[in-house]
Amino acid sequence: MQFLQYFRWVCVGMLLLLSGSELLAQRYQPADEHRFINTRWKFTYASHVQSDEVVFRAEDGYDHFIWFKYDDSCHTYFNGNLTTELWSLNIQNTILNYNFNNISEWRFVEENNHTLALEFSMSGQEYLYHFVSASDEETPFFVYHNYELPEALVTKVIKGKDPHPYRYLKDEPGKGFKKTSRKKQKELEIIEQPEFMQIELVGGGFFGGPDPTYKNNLVIKTDGRIIRELQTEKTGLRVWKSNISRQHLEELMLYFEKKNFFEMEQVYACNTEACMNRMRDSPRPIALRLAITKGAQRRVVTVSIFEGIGKKTHWVNYPPELDVIIKAIEDVTMMSITY
Repeated sequence: MQFLQYFRWVCVGMLLLLSGSELLAQRYQPADEHRFINTRWKFTYASHVQSDEVVFRAEDGYDHFIWFKYDDSCHTYFNGNLTTELWSLNIQNTILNYNFNNISEWRFVEENNHTLALEFSMSGQEYLYHFVSASDEETPFFVYHNYELPEALVTKVIKGKDPHPYRYLKDEPGKGFKKTSRKKQKELEIIEQPEFMQIELVGGGFFGGPDPTYKNNLVIKTDGRIIRELQTEKTGLRVWKSNISRQHLEELMLYFEKKNFFEMEQVYACNTEACMNRMRDSPRPIALRLAITKGAQRRVVTVSIFEGIGKKTHWVNYPPELDVIIKAIEDVTMMSITY
């Protein structure tokens, strides 16, 4: 009898543990990384999780804003003081890592276009910080640098090959992929609703020199359109537009998968004091951001300091395969085709 009673208690305990883990899985939902990047939030109130009571409200005179910038920096405006930290997500996108008020780990309870609820632990208790979406007009203290202009007027459009496809002139074109014939291209166009694919390469290098670069973007869309934007202080904004075949794009995606791009970390930041000091020196580094989407797979990789392809050592420790991937993407602009 005692054994049966003990066995029952063990079963009850296992059921409680399973139900508790299910509740936790339901409570902590993964954030949409693509939607979350470059968002701005205003703190509204804090609540105690166990009692569901409001412990603090942001009344008049209490200003707390956060900007999770695309370059992996988190800007916090707190009662007139502006500070900058690094932010990142764990691999499941359920935990946000950034430092505020001696709290460095936050769990996503709610995240959408309008509201954000982050949970943290303190002294054995759980608390929730509630935020609402903040507009650019509400946060004039969060500003882009001159080399990060989010939008710019097109001053010149060039169709065809980009004569300067590489982020660094010393980079030599490598071996690329074979052109796709017009016949094969027409066969590909018959396929209905192909898998969505897109490549976005932004930034990299340093802001400075005789002709500072304000913008250096490359986008390859799912239909093979290539749009390259390069804006410098002296020449203004120039845009190159060209095309590659769908088969060529699929070959690129297969190549990226073989290089394990979708398993790479989301952020490669400074992990040495020398690197942190370099971040503050001139010319100022411009973070490189590479986003690749293939159907349901999407990975955004950010490198805090990207000096160029081919260097034996880097300020930031990232996989050498990333250099190869970036080189393959930039080679595409040398192999455009016309229809």
